[in-house]
Amino acid sequence: MLLVGVGAALAAERVALPRVTLLVLAGIVAGDLLPAAAEQWYPMASAVALMFVGFLLGARFRLSELKAHGFEIISIAIAKVVVSAVVVGIGLINGRKSAIVAPSTLNIIPAEFERAQLAL
Repeated sequence: MLLVGVGAALAAERVALPRVTLLVLAGIVAGDLLPAAAEQWYPMASAVALMFVGFLLGARFRLSELKAHGFEIISIAIAKVVVSAVVVGIGLINGRKSAIVAPSTLNIIPAEFERAQLAL
């Protein structure tokens, strides 16, 4: 799997795609080829991958850029969080209204189930 990642990183230098795009695609392909027993490695592999991403981003980050563009960076980051929270909230609210709950999960009789569905 490590060799697939290295190959994807080297291929990214030759094509006009960001390195992370090819690494994600290589991970999808490599993940399908791994045996089911390899799933126990996923938590460690994801932590290592995030560490590499953080290291690579930190290596390109300069304090002078933060001083020059700090307000824009913070504004965009806050906007992303707010928009994500609103979209997820809307999805949860709409999902709750259209959810169909099985009577066995509610532990009620069918007549009460119909009233519960009408209440949604």
